[in-house]
Amino acid sequence: MSNSMDSQSESEESDISDTEIDDYKEVQYEQLKSNKFVVKKPNGTFRCPFCLGKKKQEYGYRDILQHATGVGAASSIKKSGKKRGQHLALAKYLKEDVATEACSVKKDVPKEIVVANKQVPKQEDELCVWPWKGIVTNVYNKLRHEKDVDESAYWLRKFSQYKPVDVHLMWDKERRKGSVILGFGEDMAGFTSLMEFEKIFAANRHGKHDWDRRKRDPGSQMYGWRAQADDYNSQGRIGDYLREKTELSTSSNINAKKKLGTIEKRENLIMAIDMTNEELLEKQCQLDEKGFSLRQIHEENDRLHKAHNKEMETLQQIARDHVYRVMEDANRMKAEVDHKREKLDAWSRKKNESLQLASENQISASKEVAILLQQQQREKREALDKFIQLRREMDEKHKLQRDLEELTGQIKMREVVRGPNEKEMQAMKAMEEELKERLEALDDSGSMNQVLLAKERQINDELQAARKEMIAGFDAHVGGRVTRPTAIGVKKMGEIDSKAFQIAYKKKYPGNEATVEAVMHCTKWQENIQDSGWHPFKVVENNGKPEGVLDENDEKLKELKEELGGEVYDIVVTALKELNEYNPSGRYPVRELWNFRKDCNRRATLKEAITYVAAKRKQK
Repeated sequence: MSNSMDSQSESEESDISDTEIDDYKEVQYEQLKSNKFVVKKPNGTFRCPFCLGKKKQEYGYRDILQHATGVGAASSIKKSGKKRGQHLALAKYLKEDVATEACSVKKDVPKEIVVANKQVPKQEDELCVWPWKGIVTNVYNKLRHEKDVDESAYWLRKFSQYKPVDVHLMWDKERRKGSVILGFGEDMAGFTSLMEFEKIFAANRHGKHDWDRRKRDPGSQMYGWRAQADDYNSQGRIGDYLREKTELSTSSNINAKKKLGTIEKRENLIMAIDMTNEELLEKQCQLDEKGFSLRQIHEENDRLHKAHNKEMETLQQIARDHVYRVMEDANRMKAEVDHKREKLDAWSRKKNESLQLASENQISASKEVAILLQQQQREKREALDKFIQLRREMDEKHKLQRDLEELTGQIKMREVVRGPNEKEMQAMKAMEEELKERLEALDDSGSMNQVLLAKERQINDELQAARKEMIAGFDAHVGGRVTRPTAIGVKKMGEIDSKAFQIAYKKKYPGNEATVEAVMHCTKWQENIQDSGWHPFKVVENNGKPEGVLDENDEKLKELKEELGGEVYDIVVTALKELNEYNPSGRYPVRELWNFRKDCNRRATLKEAITYVAAKRKQK
């Protein structure tokens, strides 16, 4: 046992090369010959002393030889050199030392043990059914006040005083009546319980002999007895079951089997003890190794713990120094922040005052602009009235000139035809003088008309300047953004609406592709509408006046509509019309005040913009 354990531990600790296998095999072979390893078991089977961890420890001769040869011939990758050498030695030992005996080896069973035939042999010793069985017959499936009769657990409980180990139920075809076979094991305790079982039924006159006499009219009581040779050899389900599950044997043979079983159990226990001792020794070695490793780990742990503590002290000192520096920096930065906050507060107050002043100035300027606008509108109306009056006077002047020319012509005609007439000549001269005076008055009115036209142009220039200032004011204060649907803001006339372009493209293209395509085509068509060489407009007459309208048959516009659809087409056409209306010569987007309310959506008047800004100022 100790040698096998040494071999195992040695094989685990070290290994040998392929060139040393033959020498190692001879050493192991000599140990096998000296019976230091147990190979053959008392029952005639064999065990491998070098594979103690395997579950299978009972081999026939051929099986153990095949096992040893196979492991010995295995490659060095799959098996260690020592393991191969051990099994090669075992194969040699089996071939040379055990071969002559093993050829005739069968399972070591005493010669006295025989299996009985169906007929009872003539022997002095009584034949018994073994393992021990008890028979209960004349059993009814439905007993009064009884439940679960058809279950094995019921019969185990019912005969629990005899300690049966198993139950087998047999019913007739109608499952009305049947028999119960109780198993009592193989040992003497079971035999004793079986004999007591039989005695109780016999004492109550419901034993084997009573059944044989009353079989035709047994009544409703159960009968029970120990299964014997005649039951074993009987025809029917009971005999079939006994022949399948038990055997007939004499008491001496049963004792021999028990003795053999005891020997086998002893050998198995010895092997189990040997294996347990080997495992204990192996575990002890492993425990010693782990104890040594554990001590090393503890020592290393102590060393690391000390180093860790020292390092932690160093790190803590560094951390304290760092915290001290950080606190100093924080205090210094806090002082700087406080100083900057004070400066910012002062600057903010000053800025707020400036903004307040600017706001007041803006409100004042808005009021002045409103007053100026009203004054300009009044002057414009007056100028327009005077202009209309002058137009009338000019028409009258032209009429007087024509009348004067006609009168002069008539006078000359009369002078030629009739000769001079003093009265008529005086009347004609008086009329001519009157006409001249009226013409001079009309000339004075024409001069006044020129003055008024110049004044109108000046007013228009001032209004345009005011609109530009208002647009700049929206950019500075409102940001040019529409804050709500009713807001007044700045709109770029002639610029394609990129958001509407993207919305239209998302209906046509999926995912991120829509955004990319929208940006590309929006840029492309913005360049197209700003191209001065492209003029997709035509001139038509409307109420006798020429008017420029969009040419829907333009090739580019038709291609746009076919390729990108009606929504994108409408967006581009809208920008194109705005550009043609507000900046036809420059062909670039211009900024314009715009009324974004849904009911308006048009160019905002200067008065609307001033009113909107004033309302925003009041809200602030």
